[in-house]
Order: sequence, then structure tokens, then C-alpha cells
Amino acid sequence: MTAEEYMKQYRRCRLQIKRYQDEIQELEDLAGHITSNWSSDKVQSSHPPDKLGAIVARISDLKDEQLGKIAEASEVIGDILQVIDKVSDPTYQTVLSKRYVACLTWEAIGAHMDYDPRWVWELNLRALKEVEVIIHEK
Repeated sequence: MTAEEYMKQYRRCRLQIKRYQDEIQELEDLAGHITSNWSSDKVQSSHPPDKLGAIVARISDLKDEQLGKIAEASEVIGDILQVIDKVSDPTYQTVLSKRYVACLTWEAIGAHMDYDPRWVWELNLRALKEVEVIIHEK
């Protein structure tokens, strides 16, 4: 994995976390709308099927699964932030943060840092060389 691919994981993980959080919210909404049908008709059987319980259990399992995925993605994000902190030059750290964490364009980063976008791109290349060394030391 290149340094740039490594850094781009941040955005993908943030998007995954958002998707998982949305799915959890949908599951919780679904669970809140589940009701049992009570009928005056009695059907005799040895073990009545508990459809409501099965649905609630499945929702709980899916929610646990999503929370596990959120934890994994959060770990990757934490690793990337640590790598950025290990970069020696604060200017490089700023470029990396603005590009891969804030997902800004070269032009927006240049405007924020008062640099030409081409110079920001060059700083990014230099910073990625340092990131490459850091991630291979891990």
C-alpha cells in the first residue's frame, strides 16, 4: 500500500462509520415500530413461535456487528492521525490534515495556507515520502 492509499483510508473509514451509524439508526427505528399482534383466537401448539423475539434478536445482532465495524474503522483513523503527528514538519502535517482528514482541494489548502496550489501539491509529495517511511517502520 502506498502512502497516499494509506492516507486515503481516513475518508473511506469516516464514510463507513457514517453508513454504519445510519444503519444502526434504521435498526433502532425498526425495533421501535415492531409490535405483537394479539388476537382473541387461540391456537394451541407446544411451542408458539416468537417472531417478535426473533426479529429483536436479529436487530440486536446486526447492531453489535455494526458497532464492531465502527470500532475497526475508528482504529484505522486513530492510526492515521498518529502517523500525521509523527511527521516532522508542521507544514507537512497541516497539508496532510487538510488534504486527507478535511478532504480539501489543493486550491482550498493553498488559500488557507497562503500558498500556490502547485506548491501545496509539492509539499504533499514530500510529506507522503515521510509517511511512507513511518508506515514501513510500523
